[in-house]
Amino acid sequence: MKVLIIGFGSIGKKHFLALKNLNHEVSLLSLSAKKEEFKNTPIY
Repeated sequence: MKVLIIGFGSIGKKHFLALKNLNHEVSLLSLSAKKEEFKNTPIY
């Protein structure tokens, strides 16, 4: 049982890290998208 728990733990960690990275990438993308929008917005 312990081995299974450890295995699930490492899988959980990997998924968690992947999710964190994904969130980071998404926020970076939205940030750059906002910057692009800002650049394309004409300043009067």
